[in-house]
Amino acid sequence: EERSKITAGLLHHLPSLKRTLHVGAIPLEMLYAAGGMLTIGFSTGMPGNEIAHLLRYVERAVQTLVLVDGGPVTRRPSDLPDLLRILVELRHTFTTLSVPMPSFLPHAIDRMVPAIRALRLGNGCMATFHGGNVGNPALIDDILEHADNHGATALTLPYTGFERLATGAQAIVMDTGRAALATGHHASTSAFEWSCDDHVVVVNCGKHATDPLWQDLLAATSAHSTVTLGHQDNVPVGALADVDIFREDLPRGTMIEVIHNGYQTRNGFIHARKLTLPADGKSFSGVDTLHTAVPPLTPVDYTVRFHLHPLVSAVVVHPGPKVR
Repeated sequence: EERSKITAGLLHHLPSLKRTLHVGAIPLEMLYAAGGMLTIGFSTGMPGNEIAHLLRYVERAVQTLVLVDGGPVTRRPSDLPDLLRILVELRHTFTTLSVPMPSFLPHAIDRMVPAIRALRLGNGCMATFHGGNVGNPALIDDILEHADNHGATALTLPYTGFERLATGAQAIVMDTGRAALATGHHASTSAFEWSCDDHVVVVNCGKHATDPLWQDLLAATSAHSTVTLGHQDNVPVGALADVDIFREDLPRGTMIEVIHNGYQTRNGFIHARKLTLPADGKSFSGVDTLHTAVPPLTPVDYTVRFHLHPLVSAVVVHPGPKVR
């Protein structure tokens, strides 16, 4: 009798899940709905052809949401643990019921785990790019543990557009993407976040959940830890920048240089940012360079911003200019 009640309860949710699935669902909603329906289907004896149909929905959603390097198509790091949790739960269902598992499921999980590790800072939080949040470190740890993948942390995510530098106590996540392609993407090419031990030092300004004006302001280049020229975004929404990335991983440390032409059509300048992290992890340095083949007719204002985490304070040291 108790089992009948549970089955009835599960079946009660099927109509709403089906509506989600068949109204031109956004891929993320499709994944949630199809994943939920599969769980119900396995528990209630759903016919095999319907199970196969739902699996095609899941596979299509995964192909849309997860890039080749395991990163999220949204370029929002905090989306990735949520996606991984759904797939890990589905894999657990297949394993528990001894049902043959579709190959795309473990393959996707194996790509996503190194990408999540690449996008975490020293305190276990996700780097905050493109409207994402920091996430819950304990929950992320739990998801990764259940994913049961012990592969190395990815250092470069070329399709998602991020690079990671990490040694000793320091970890840096840098946005190397080409553009702010759509609503929700931020103009953050060459911006980075930096942590030392479990303390996050340099951040981006994050997001606002509801206010459209704040959402626009926080998507601007000035809300990120990088260079702005002429009080403009480095890559306006809908535009594309050419981005060249040079990386060296040597015994003495790691160097990454990112060069983009997002400003070039407006003021002629190309921005190059070089970050260097020595192998001993005791220091971290960076150089920003602006160059142009044709000097502008009028001066162009520039600002280099390093947004500090709210728990970090800084003082100006004299003689300077130095900040400690």
